[in-house]
Amino acid sequence: MSSCKKSEAERELPPDKIKLTPLAQRDLEAIYLYGLQHFNEIMRLARLELTVLTDRQNTIKSDRLLWASSGRQPLLVILMKYD
Repeated sequence: MSSCKKSEAERELPPDKIKLTPLAQRDLEAIYLYGLQHFNEIMRLARLELTVLTDRQNTIKSDRLLWASSGRQPLLVILMKYD
């Protein structure tokens, strides 16, 4: 019985850039501006990672957690990680 799992080399890599709807782009820009206004000292040291939520059951623990929402459910999460 052969395994259906793909090897590391065969797995598809995520795209460098994702296409956003105009509403998602507006929300992301609003979050970015909010972060600059409220966390500008921290932002210099922070490394941002965008994570696309695929499941509402995902739970993420972080000191700073900002949401971009379409009104129905969160689309993107910005996690601020400190080095």
